[in-house]
Amino acid sequence: MSTAQVKYIDVSNERILEKKKKAYGITRESSLYKNITLFIFATVTLAFSVVILYGYLNIAQQNRKINALNSEIRSLETEKDDYDIKLEPYKSVDRIEKIARLNYNMDFPKKEQVKYLDKID
Repeated sequence: MSTAQVKYIDVSNERILEKKKKAYGITRESSLYKNITLFIFATVTLAFSVVILYGYLNIAQQNRKINALNSEIRSLETEKDDYDIKLEPYKSVDRIEKIARLNYNMDFPKKEQVKYLDKID
């Protein structure tokens, strides 16, 4: 081989090596590893984002349930208060005494009907 042929082969080999490299000295193999790493990172990030959003969705649903139950509690308390107001005239001591005297012939006990018991220690 002549010197010119050896120089041509060396220059050819250098060009082949340069074609294998990308800008800034990154080879195709390292670029592939970087792309795979980037893809895995993006996938993991997406998975965490989905899990976090699912958690927030659960929290929002529980808040809606709590608000619905609180409004139901308020309406039931209002209904109870309405019933208490309707029941109040029936709990009057005067009314109960009047019904006891008229319907059941009841009266307050007389002094001779009352007996006191001594407490024994």
